[in-house]
Amino acid sequence: MKKTKLSTAAFGTILGIAGIEHGVGEILQGNKIAGNLFIKSWPDNRLYDILAGEPAFTILTELPIYITGIIAIIVSSLIIVWAVFFLERKYGKFIFTGLILSQFLFGGGMAGPVLMGILLSWVSFKIDSKKQLFKNNKQIWKILKAMWKYVFPISIVCWFSLWPGLVLIGAADFYPTASTVYILSALSLITFVLSIISALACDNLKK
Repeated sequence: MKKTKLSTAAFGTILGIAGIEHGVGEILQGNKIAGNLFIKSWPDNRLYDILAGEPAFTILTELPIYITGIIAIIVSSLIIVWAVFFLERKYGKFIFTGLILSQFLFGGGMAGPVLMGILLSWVSFKIDSKKQLFKNNKQIWKILKAMWKYVFPISIVCWFSLWPGLVLIGAADFYPTASTVYILSALSLITFVLSIISALACDNLKK
């Protein structure tokens, strides 16, 4: 399997799980009206304080938050299905991009759809690319290619350490400092970007 396909499937699944988690928190808020474009998915749960209540964005500002939650869960579930099974189908990449946009618009998170979603959408169009992307600075790209087998699993661990890791730690009455969360978030994002770039290097550099 191509590394870009594997990486997109893995991180697309993580993005979908995060959106489902946001949606569950929104459903539990019941008939509360959003009243604002920016909401918190888990505003009254002490376990999510360390994650700032899991911020999200919704265009359904005048409707009960649970409706946003339902849509977020449906869209996020479809992101997982598309990332794993349908990216290489006709229009699959366009549908995947539309689902990521919908996840952002309907309460599936902010950092995930923006920081992960944009790059995942872009790389999905490169999976079947016949064009050699890295003609210059090949030595750098060879180094990145060798990095993939390390940064990919590290990034997966980092993302799951953020959630549910931090929530489970909170449930054990141990609360990490804000700096710990910032460092873990930065590591998750940096290793994610490196994973995507190194996956492209693996699939596009000529041996």
